[in-house]
Amino acid sequence: MGTHTKLRFVCKMMWELIQITILQTNSKIVGTTTFRNFFFKPNSR
Repeated sequence: MGTHTKLRFVCKMMWELIQITILQTNSKIVGTTTFRNFFFKPNSR
């Protein structure tokens, strides 16, 4: 495995890690917002 191939592999791994982190953060935010709306606005149903 050459240096260039290794570098591309590392970049790909880092990019996937970043995307996973963003997805997890987004789902946490969405979950919290839904939770709040569900509990603090029960009459709006």
